Amino acid sequence: MSTFNELIDFTRSTTGTYLDSVVYGDNVAPALDFNVGNNWTNAGSPTAITSNSFSTVSSGAGYYANAFEVGKTYLVVVDYVGAGLQIRNGTTGGSPLVSNSSSSGTMISTFIASNPYMYLRATNGSVYTIDNVSVKEVIGGQVSGTPLLRTAAINEPRLEYDASGNPLGLLIEEARTNVLAYSNRLSGSSWQGTNCSITTDSTTSPDGSINASKVTCSVDGGTSSVWQYAISSGLNGNYSNSLYLKADTLNYAQLNVGYLVSSFVANFDLINGTVTHILGTGATITDVGNGWFRCTLPFNTLGSGGFGVTPIDSMSSIRRSGAVGSVFVYGAQTEVGSFPTSYIPTSGSAVTRAKDLASLPVERFAFNDTKGSVVVSAEMVTSSSSKGIASFKGNASLENIGLYEIASGNMVYEVRSSSTNQASYNVPLAFNNFKVGYVFKTNDFNLAVNGTAYTTDTSGVVPTGLSTLLIGSIYDVGTNLMNGHIKQIQYYPKRLSNEELELLTQPSASPTMNLTFDGQATSTLVEGLHD
Repeated sequence: MSTFNELIDFTRSTTGTYLDSVVYGDNVAPALDFNVGNNWTNAGSPTAITSNSFSTVSSGAGYYANAFEVGKTYLVVVDYVGAGLQIRNGTTGGSPLVSNSSSSGTMISTFIASNPYMYLRATNGSVYTIDNVSVKEVIGGQVSGTPLLRTAAINEPRLEYDASGNPLGLLIEEARTNVLAYSNRLSGSSWQGTNCSITTDSTTSPDGSINASKVTCSVDGGTSSVWQYAISSGLNGNYSNSLYLKADTLNYAQLNVGYLVSSFVANFDLINGTVTHILGTGATITDVGNGWFRCTLPFNTLGSGGFGVTPIDSMSSIRRSGAVGSVFVYGAQTEVGSFPTSYIPTSGSAVTRAKDLASLPVERFAFNDTKGSVVVSAEMVTSSSSKGIASFKGNASLENIGLYEIASGNMVYEVRSSSTNQASYNVPLAFNNFKVGYVFKTNDFNLAVNGTAYTTDTSGVVPTGLSTLLIGSIYDVGTNLMNGHIKQIQYYPKRLSNEELELLTQPSASPTMNLTFDGQATSTLVEGLHD
């Protein structure tokens, strides 16, 4: 069996975030013993007091130990007493993974190890006691695991899951830019407050580290929010705001468009996962696990625009009318576009995530250039222009077999040879979750959607020189990207019958029998026998 990387050519010139489903390995932390020679090495001349306590006289002192395998992702948890402690990945250098300013508590960080060592580093002269150290590998791609927002490396595909651990598929997105200068640490001159305050590093965020902020409102019923300007004065167009929100002392929060016009406001229930539009339309709320929801608010502007967050106590609260209490926030984003894409972290300036490019040369599988069948299971965001799903590319744009979405929620199956349409189907379709199959053979073309086949087109030729299966794009790699998930692609080197196409595109059915003996599952599934 070939692996993903052996079959598919995939590139993305930047990192990208996605929701994974993970489990955690055994604790591999070194035993707590700061005596030199016993697991830990001193740096900056700290003084070991007991096996789990040390004192320092200056910043930079501490202990490091071999704890990681480079390239793997880890969850590190440290219980401590003593303000001014950091966890770093390295010996004496590197940036802190997490810091503390309180006199005692727990530090948590999830990160990809770039160095084998974990460094407990002091930032002042003090006495530090470490009550517990836990180091566990994060193992992704596990059905029914724990949701975790992760960062895929450059050129790493994003195989995404929902909050319940169900696989969504390969994420394909166009390039987008988060124009907010500070997406996460809601502090400093970029974020401002009116009757609201911001406390950073207040709780564990969707990415598994203690780096989410708390927004606290101090008045009832008054004009309240924290906000950050994002859009320069005089710009027009469609934008999308998004933010991860979690209930704290209040169960509701509002997103609004800063000090701009009062036409884009939505309230979010952070317990039941519902949204109420106060002004405007198109807001969404999505469960991402561990009490967190990703909340979105599309808007358009004829002037300067911003991003506002207000803790509220009712789903009917009017614009920026806060309530005494707090909610947790993480990962603010403002991007050009009528729908939101995956989170793009920023820390001082706008950041662009590059587009996902996926394709499969036909010579890597048993391709038949005279006839064939393709069945796709996918979901995507509808938009106003052509968005590719799964298509074959031939010579330039003159020869291709295209499956794509167009304006007004329609899907098109188009066969072109010598720049002339040989077959074309235009079908209304709900794009949130669908199965579609198409077949091609000279004078014998057809399409089936969610279990229904259409009338066979009996006139037309198959394009010549088909060389590449484009995944999530059309006409060429990287053009008209789908903005969604490809769950499955099945290819058959023959023209399936219309009846077979209908069966293969039916909504998933339960097995007619499922047996498990000694841990080995066996099931039979007859498609088409279920309601």
